[in-house]
Amino acid sequence: MGWKFLFKWNPEYYRSWDELRGWLLDKTIFDEYGEEVSYGEFVHRVESKQFAPSNKWHYGEYSDADYKIVDEYEFFDKEFS
Repeated sequence: MGWKFLFKWNPEYYRSWDELRGWLLDKTIFDEYGEEVSYGEFVHRVESKQFAPSNKWHYGEYSDADYKIVDEYEFFDKEFS
């Protein structure tokens, strides 16, 4: 959709984009279409969208307290619906 990435807040595994990148190093990554994406391509996609519009409005039933901004990256502290 051209939006900035919105990550699930998961402090058990990561608390920032830097920590999330480290956590993903040995994971298989799939895009929203089920296609496998290399680690490098995923990092590029995230970082190239960092200044795109936020998609926070899409989850309008939640308050600003449900979002965390860490080093300008957005995390969502609820389950995605």
